[in-house]
Amino acid sequence: MSRADVPDDHRFPVLNWEAVGRASLGRPGARELAERCMDIAGRSQVPGYDVGALMVLSTVLRYEGHTAQAVERAEEAVRRTGEAMFPPPGPWAVLVVAYMEADRLRDAERILREDLRRAEEVGMASLLVSHHRGLGDMKFAAGEWDEAVAAFETADVLAQEIGQGRRSRPGLALVAVHRHRLDEAADHLDVAAGAVGSLDRSWVRSLWHEAGGDPRAAYGVLRDAVEDPAVAPPMLMPTLALVDLVRLAIRTGDRPAAERVTRRVAEDAERRDTPTARGNALRCKGLLEDDAATLLAAVAEYRSGPRPLELALGCEDAAAALARSGRTNEARVAFREALETFERLGAAWDVSRCQAVARECGIKLRVRRPRATARTGWDSLSPTERTVAGLAASGLSNPEIGRRLFISRRTVETHLSHVFQKLGLASRIELAGVVARLGHESLQGGQQP
Repeated sequence: MSRADVPDDHRFPVLNWEAVGRASLGRPGARELAERCMDIAGRSQVPGYDVGALMVLSTVLRYEGHTAQAVERAEEAVRRTGEAMFPPPGPWAVLVVAYMEADRLRDAERILREDLRRAEEVGMASLLVSHHRGLGDMKFAAGEWDEAVAAFETADVLAQEIGQGRRSRPGLALVAVHRHRLDEAADHLDVAAGAVGSLDRSWVRSLWHEAGGDPRAAYGVLRDAVEDPAVAPPMLMPTLALVDLVRLAIRTGDRPAAERVTRRVAEDAERRDTPTARGNALRCKGLLEDDAATLLAAVAEYRSGPRPLELALGCEDAAAALARSGRTNEARVAFREALETFERLGAAWDVSRCQAVARECGIKLRVRRPRATARTGWDSLSPTERTVAGLAASGLSNPEIGRRLFISRRTVETHLSHVFQKLGLASRIELAGVVARLGHESLQGGQQP
């Protein structure tokens, strides 16, 4: 039988994978293949082909940067699926990623939690892994880093149980770098060395070098990853990594590279048309031109979006440019906003860097009481960990706590593991005793037992 004789229904799965593969590698023909899948689905009687074709078309559109259209196709796929189960990655997973790129983080979280519930009910382990990892990405973007760590660690444990590797380690390393726990970050990156996804490791390792005081090494690692399509296919490169590349290229004197990447980020923003994408493009342009007005425009875009880290980084860059142009009072205000956000995130590296940049600009920032950085004891617990501890001490089971807090049972287990480790406890009975001594108010405060 020749290729031309193969029925369309049999070609459909192969065409789906080829369309996504071409799109992820930035190769031509992906959209045509996706549209062909839609045509086959429209003529086929095979259940689920219409949903599958919509998922593929959404994914291709997302890789091409057409975010709004990607969301529309993914939403349609979910509507056609209803409450029926679908093989992972299902339409809910496709919709989550589209929502995140559209800066609709809360919508992404809502869908993730709904799909986690479905996956837990039927024991779909691989979907649980991907969704906890996605929840970690979403929580990091939203500035809820303690929750991001819990989600990444849950995904890591589940992945090891089913032999998927430890692909959440770059996410854990990213948080550790920003919190200036460089040894911890290095451990995560070393463990991740055998995992799929060199791009995330390269980006985080670049930040690790920079946080350690070696911007040239940081630039080299990131530049090599971006310039090698085998490591970082163009459509898979996070835009924030490209902004970091522009920033490091300028710092190390490679202006031609900064100009090339700035154009690339601008083209991406024109297609995506989201606050974060527009902010990234303006930030690159402002850095390249050392223009305070452009950097303030980037801050305005970030402010209308949901990502506090990008906003704080934009404020820091704008503040430095304002100071260099003699607008000291405005610079001080922008530096203060950046510093307060970094402090709230617990981003110790960003705090120290922001203070150093301000000093270089001749601005002394009044240091406020920093966020508690205890690694053990009640002060070290995140707000969610305190809430989980209180509910566990009251006698609720892990599934009951999960339903109460709208998180998965496995995430509850991760939070309790942190609680026991930080408090030096071995059982819920001991935990109940600690909580009883602290009293109700301490569950929301920072009292040390």
